[in-house]
Amino acid sequence: MDIGELIADESLQETGVWIPFRDGAEFLIAYAGRKKYRDKLGRISAKMRRMNRGRDLTTAELDTVTVDSMVGTVLLDWKGISKGGEPFPFSDENAKWWLARSAELRDFIFGEANTIVNFQKEGEPASEPLADLKSGTEIPAGTRERATSTERHGGSGDGSPDAPQSS
Repeated sequence: MDIGELIADESLQETGVWIPFRDGAEFLIAYAGRKKYRDKLGRISAKMRRMNRGRDLTTAELDTVTVDSMVGTVLLDWKGISKGGEPFPFSDENAKWWLARSAELRDFIFGEANTIVNFQKEGEPASEPLADLKSGTEIPAGTRERATSTERHGGSGDGSPDAPQSS
């Protein structure tokens, strides 16, 4: 194995890459292993532990830590997203609202943020499949093709009327 297969482009890790989702939606996702995300996760986790006086965090608290840490560090933007037929623009508030209500979306974003091949320049070797899809289809290592929107697993939130408003 060539160790170069496990090294991502630093620029792509920071600026993120557009990842297709479904129905034409795309997410700008940065690498989850970068320092900015780890530092934010550490700060938010430490604050939550202090508030709990050192007790273990509940599942709901862990979800809050995860969502708050992802916004602005892993999830950077989106396009092609609407709610109730109206555009649903990216903002920290809108991203937190949606991620908090959709474990499937959180899993998708975080999975893509941890897929090293997403952050390698074209032509660089890939060491793992691009995605394992719910359909059971696997995209072979080394290919730069993306799954079609109908093949991707995804989530569009629960459509609750209490979503933050467009900014």
